[in-house]
Order: sequence, then structure tokens, then C-alpha cells
Amino acid sequence: MPAKKKPSPAQLAARAKFVAMVRAKSKAKKSATKKATVKKAAPKKAAKKKVATKKASLHKDTKSHNVRINVVSGIDATNMSLRQIKINNESIDRLSKLLLKNKESVKYYPYNTTHYKNYFKQKNKEITNYVKMLKVQNTQLKKHIK
Repeated sequence: MPAKKKPSPAQLAARAKFVAMVRAKSKAKKSATKKATVKKAAPKKAAKKKVATKKASLHKDTKSHNVRINVVSGIDATNMSLRQIKINNESIDRLSKLLLKNKESVKYYPYNTTHYKNYFKQKNKEITNYVKMLKVQNTQLKKHIK
């Protein structure tokens, strides 16, 4: 094998310059990736926004751009609700008295037969269901009171 020729000083200088450049590039890459990994933190989650509860309104805008708006005017939902609640409470009182009267009347002679007992039982059941319905209606009406 022939002996290798020694590189000239110019070639040695060029090679040293090239190696320095390659090392600088790889060092820059490593530091850039380190900085990127260090700077990358877990993204913060935004706080959940609370959604406002929707209120039922009597106003319905059926046409766009305020061309034609039909508004129910002169109706006060609060007074109507209060009036209806008062009527419902009077009905509940009247029906509860009727229930008591039915329970008392079953004890007397002509009504203590099986036919009348079943009749009063059915009527009392209907009355109690109606009273429950009125109470539910009252709770719905109370939502409209401001």
C-alpha cells in the first residue's frame, strides 16, 4: 500500500473550518430543541363560562330587523299570576272541605254500603288528583311573579 500524502496547511485549515462549522450547527440545533422543550409548558385550560339561565318572556320577535314587532301590551303577568294563585288556593280549600265531608258521610247508614263506599273512594281519588294538579300549577305560576 502506498504511503498517504500529508495534507497541505491550506487543506488542514479548510478542514478545521468545516468541522468547526458543522459542530456549531449541531450545537445550535441541540440548544434550540432544549429551549423549545423547556419553554413548552402544558397549555392552560380556559375557565368554563357560566351560561345565563333563560327567562321566559311574553315578547316574540318574529320578523327580523325590527320591521314589525307584535308585543302583548297591557298585560301584567305578575297580577294575573297572583290572581290565579288566589283562585287556586280557594279551590284547594273548598275541595279539601269536600273530602272531609265525603269521609264523614260514608259513616252514615245509606252510604256505608259497598256501592257508595266505592263511589266515594273514586270521587276522593279524583279530588286529590285535582288538588295535586292545582298545587303544581301554583308552583309554576309563582315563577312569573317578579
